[in-house]
Amino acid sequence: SGIYESFVEVGEQVEEGQPIGQIHFAHRFDRGPEVVHSTGSGLLICRRFPGGTEQGDCVAVIARPAIGL
Repeated sequence: SGIYESFVEVGEQVEEGQPIGQIHFAHRFDRGPEVVHSTGSGLLICRRFPGGTEQGDCVAVIARPAIGL
């Protein structure tokens, strides 16, 4: 578990591999934050708030244009 800190605002364009935030481990002072990278390119339409997270939680939703609809 940890606290998610976003690097990007909702509505911003992100690229695949871009750092979009980091998770701070509040109970592990010996461990630095872990950076979260975007798994795809698109528009950030949702992010985790409040920042408390557990393993497996979604921290961001990135939309991309639907092609062929």
